[in-house]
Amino acid sequence: MYVSDGHIPCPNRGNINLDICLFCEHLTEVELDAANPFIRCTPPTVSAIAKTEPEPLRYRPKKSAHAKTLGNCEMQVLNELVSDISRLHPEWGVRRIKKSLESENVYASTRKISLVMEREGLLFQRNRMNRLMSLAMTEQVELTEHQVEVLELHDACFRERGLTGSYPGQHVIQASLQVDRERVGRPIMSQVVIDTYSGYTFANVHCDKPVLHAISVLQHYVLPFFKERHLRTEEITTAQIHPCKSGSDHSYTEYLCDLGIRHNSLEHEPALVQRFVQEFWKPWSRQLRVTDQGELRNLQSQLVKSLRRFNESASLPGFPNLGQSPRQRIDNYLDHRESCRLSR
Repeated sequence: MYVSDGHIPCPNRGNINLDICLFCEHLTEVELDAANPFIRCTPPTVSAIAKTEPEPLRYRPKKSAHAKTLGNCEMQVLNELVSDISRLHPEWGVRRIKKSLESENVYASTRKISLVMEREGLLFQRNRMNRLMSLAMTEQVELTEHQVEVLELHDACFRERGLTGSYPGQHVIQASLQVDRERVGRPIMSQVVIDTYSGYTFANVHCDKPVLHAISVLQHYVLPFFKERHLRTEEITTAQIHPCKSGSDHSYTEYLCDLGIRHNSLEHEPALVQRFVQEFWKPWSRQLRVTDQGELRNLQSQLVKSLRRFNESASLPGFPNLGQSPRQRIDNYLDHRESCRLSR
């Protein structure tokens, strides 16, 4: 039976919550990491329930003399084993973990393992990946080559973690995005700047002079924001077809040089930009309705208001936010910096 919006079409109980299903004694298999999550069970039929004669004894192979069958009093042991295995192999679901336990002569039912993983918040692959990234970011674990490979396949932002700044504002990425022409009636571009540490994003809109507006978003939004918090921007990377990467206009690079900011460029669109497009830009663009010049002038204020809500409350998935909003990640850094200053 397939999982849909956290519910299961149980043949006995109807459409029930997945949490209830995990406690069912008839559960035989759980697979929530597949493209179409599903569970398998063997619910009793009416004839089976009505049957009064005892079932004939069936042969069950004897377990190893050293096998450990975990009872309720040993659930803490099972918790630790499942947690350790899911940390070493975050790509593994219930079935693979069960096989791994059996290879170590530890026997536990699929249902019991599922309950442990649900209680620890490890039932879904994204949660296991986020936990491992969080442990690595706080230097609680040293990642193995296998763990690094798995995390890089799972999260493109983690794969490009070399771009991430050591503190908010240290390293930002600047990209040029286009507003849907069908909705606004004319070619409109946006200069977008994303902080690689927190995902905090700034942007403006324009119809011409892209280099001038690329400087403007830095001058009026980005640099004052971080300067107010005593954070210095040291490096800016421009992405893919950014207007400042080509042409004879060198005012952008000269502007950065005067400020002592390093300028790098990439030949591809960074994963942070791709995530921003999916999480904010596409949904925001779809609701635009600009029909005249007056509404066009208001587009910048609409963008600023929407970005403020995004930065304050958007729970960004994956590396480096791990569910935190951009503002929350910056505030956490500032609180930590202040506590370190006071403890000196």
